[in-house]
Amino acid sequence: MAALVGVLWLGERLPPLRWAGLAIALAGVALLAADKVGLKGGTGWITPAVGVALSLAATVLYGIAAHATRRWLQGVAPVAVAAGSQAAAALWLLPAAMLAWPTAMPSTGAWAALAALAVGCTAVAYLLYFRLVARAGAGQAIAVTYLVPVFAALWGAIWLAEAVTLPMAVAGAVVLAGTALATGVLPRPRRNALSR
Repeated sequence: MAALVGVLWLGERLPPLRWAGLAIALAGVALLAADKVGLKGGTGWITPAVGVALSLAATVLYGIAAHATRRWLQGVAPVAVAAGSQAAAALWLLPAAMLAWPTAMPSTGAWAALAALAVGCTAVAYLLYFRLVARAGAGQAIAVTYLVPVFAALWGAIWLAEAVTLPMAVAGAVVLAGTALATGVLPRPRRNALSR
């Protein structure tokens, strides 16, 4: 979606190999999730189809946000962008949090886990992400999100003893290859002097 936003909104041009890398990585993610996704079930209006639609809308907004950050916040320190985005998100979620306040206070361990996630998986991650957007560009920075399902499977295997099947390993390899191609990690073929 970030690539499409860049092309449609900012007129960016992507080389064919980058498009191919993005398509390959997307195919790998689809392979990884294929046997775990279904559109049946749900209660009321909360159905898997609604969840998929909201997820797609989120990816569009994520792509817009990355390009907007690169375009309008160029030169702003990544720590300021990360802090501002987290403060705005906290304020946006505050009314919903107040409405869903628990009847009993969570345990100290739950608060510690929340703090660890907030600092390690959000604050530090966003600091690194906005620095990457500033240095490499929105499209390059967002391409690494293809790796999220691969790492989710890896952490599930390490921490929860979940099985890693051959199809999962193949899908993970496809994701890695596509992401490497899309971000330029894999060397691109060069024309030799005789073909010019």
